[in-house]
Amino acid sequence: MKIAIITSEKIADYDGIEYAVASKCTEFEEVDEKTYKLLVSAQYKYNFRVIRSPDDLKLFIKNTVSDYMEYIKKEEARILSEKKERERKKLERQKAMEKTKKEEKLKLYEELKKEFNK
Repeated sequence: MKIAIITSEKIADYDGIEYAVASKCTEFEEVDEKTYKLLVSAQYKYNFRVIRSPDDLKLFIKNTVSDYMEYIKKEEARILSEKKERERKKLERQKAMEKTKKEEKLKLYEELKKEFNK
């Protein structure tokens, strides 16, 4: 299997949020299972990360930054559409409730009108 080792530094922005920024990265190298297990077990102690290369790199690297930007736009549009649909249904419910209340008031009015016009 091929692996690479990455070291990173923590950087804080002005809001105090910490980000891990890669500071060094090795080339992918072929290693045996024993070496891989040794490196994985030591990665937290020595502050590095072992990354295993996928077997089929073409399947692994199939997205670009623009693909993610397009995905974000579609998700935002979907969320907005769902929000509008919820608001539309809410208005429909409110109108139905108002109609029901009006009908109940009208019925009560008619009953009272009959009762007092005797």
